[in-house]
Amino acid sequence: MPNTAMKAALAAATLLISSAAMAAEPNWYVSGAGGATWFESADSRANGNSLETSFDTGYAFLGAAGRQFGNGFRAEGEFGYRNAATDKTQVNSGPEFNTEGHASALSFMANG
Repeated sequence: MPNTAMKAALAAATLLISSAAMAAEPNWYVSGAGGATWFESADSRANGNSLETSFDTGYAFLGAAGRQFGNGFRAEGEFGYRNAATDKTQVNSGPEFNTEGHASALSFMANG
């Protein structure tokens, strides 16, 4: 969990620094968002066994910075981080059991 908190703090600090640096130039902008995320179940195989793992509702942080060009076009870079804890795992369509773990995703995108 400390690693997750560090990533979230770094993302927030980046947005704050970026917005302060861009405040003097009106064509630049930054944005941020947070919310819930729902991971699909994960299917896998191990030692001839089939496993299906479900996830609890997780959280997501998104941030973007970009520039408007004044002619209807803009360029933007966006990053996102999502995390959800595992809930239950089912082996070979048998009984489910509680699991401890998490899945996370880090994304980067350029928009134009």
